[in-house]
Amino acid sequence: MRPILGSLIEVVNKFGSFFYGSLLGVFVLAFVVKRARARGAFFGLLCGIASVWIASLLTDIEFLWFNVIGCIVTVFFGYLISLTVRNDPKSDESVETLI
Repeated sequence: MRPILGSLIEVVNKFGSFFYGSLLGVFVLAFVVKRARARGAFFGLLCGIASVWIASLLTDIEFLWFNVIGCIVTVFFGYLISLTVRNDPKSDESVETLI
C-alpha cells in the first residue's frame, strides 16, 4: 500500500513550496529593486503566499513550480506596492545616526 502523501522529503518540500518562493521573492526584491520598501516586501510576501495557495487549489501543476509562482508574484506586487509608499526622510535613518 502506497502512502497518501508520499515520502517525508516530498511532504516537507510540498509544504515548504508554499513559502520558499515567496521568501526568495523578498530577497530578490531587496537586492534588485532599489525602490523596494518594507511595506512593499511585506504585502508582496502575503500576495505571493496567497497566489501559491490559489494555484495549488485551481491548477494541477507540480509543487516545485509553486516556488517560481511565489517568487514572481512577490517581486511584482512588492515592487508595485513600494511605488505607492512615500519616501519619508525621518524613517530612512542610516546606521551611523542610530549609533
